[in-house]
Amino acid sequence: MTTTPPPNLDADALIQSAPLPTRRTLRRRASLPLQVLRFGVLNVRMLRMVGKGHGDTRE
Repeated sequence: MTTTPPPNLDADALIQSAPLPTRRTLRRRASLPLQVLRFGVLNVRMLRMVGKGHGDTRE
């Protein structure tokens, strides 16, 4: 049986010291056209990777 380690008491301090996202970052995260574009690029990259694994010679 495995026991879980005690929670890190410094986690709250680490979270408090983390930088907040800028307005530009938040706008990019909320932009639907940008997300659709990124989704498409990710899918093309995955298709290329799978194609290479199946012996596809196209690059």
